[in-house]
Amino acid sequence: MSDHKSAVALITVLCIALFIGFGAGGYSYYKQIEAKRIAEERIAAEEAAKREAEQKELNALYDKYINEFKEDIRQKVAEYNTEKKLIAQITSPYNYETPEFAKENLKIYQDQLSPSLRGKIENIIAVFGEYQSKLENDTSKNNTELQAFLLKRWKKMSDEMLDLYVSYFSNEQDLLIAYEELMKFYYTRSTVYTVNFEENTFEFKREEDRAEQEKLSGMIEAIEQNGKNILSQSKKDAAEKSDKKQEQTSQAEAQSSAAK
Repeated sequence: MSDHKSAVALITVLCIALFIGFGAGGYSYYKQIEAKRIAEERIAAEEAAKREAEQKELNALYDKYINEFKEDIRQKVAEYNTEKKLIAQITSPYNYETPEFAKENLKIYQDQLSPSLRGKIENIIAVFGEYQSKLENDTSKNNTELQAFLLKRWKKMSDEMLDLYVSYFSNEQDLLIAYEELMKFYYTRSTVYTVNFEENTFEFKREEDRAEQEKLSGMIEAIEQNGKNILSQSKKDAAEKSDKKQEQTSQAEAQSSAAK
């Protein structure tokens, strides 16, 4: 009987020991799982914070590029428009008193003014490619996904502006050609007109020459009007786009309020 009681006691002790052992082991395993979860959450939080900081950095870089890009464009366009005003002076009847003046004016336009204006147009269009390359280079160290998103955003803005500038300055190229044709006409007809200095106009001896001048001047006016139309349409499109975006924002806010 005593041996039986001893055996039962031993079994009981062993069971308790095993239970305690399994319990301790299970608790230890749980702690490992919990520690792993906490570590994973910490890593995820750190990565999210890093990504958010990088996103803010890229947004700041984007805004910086946008401001510098638009200012660069503005300055170059202003330089072009300032120099373009010289065309009005060089084609003014006041400067065509003699055939020699007509010849010299044409030469100045062909050799200096027109090439300079064309060069300024090329510089304006080149700004788009320059900033695209600089932005790609300055964001190359960043998260690939974030860089791709930023460059896509930039390209959308740049392409919209580029379409406008290419359209407008292609028209300006046509205008430069038209002015050259007018000046060639003044040169070749320099012996068959006189200048009315009081009215600052040409007075042609032959009706066909007067008609030709009106034709060439009319072409210039049409090209200039087309340039104004291009800019006007661009402003109209921008206003409609802004109104549409505002409408979408208002609808989203209304839906959000209704859902609450």
